[in-house]
Amino acid sequence: MAGRSLIEADLRRRTGATLVAFTRGSDTAVHPSPDDVLRAGDVLTLVGDEGQLAAARTLIASGP
Repeated sequence: MAGRSLIEADLRRRTGATLVAFTRGSDTAVHPSPDDVLRAGDVLTLVGDEGQLAAARTLIASGP
């Protein structure tokens, strides 16, 4: 998923999990824009039930 904008990743529709923030280095984007692009090494803050979070981890690990 790294290198894709949040709108392209379509995380919520594909997994049910919601990305509420991500941290890159010492900067944190709360309520990120759909145009924000995730990069390798970003730390994501997700909200969802156990199954949704597991699906998100799988999607994120699979890359773009």
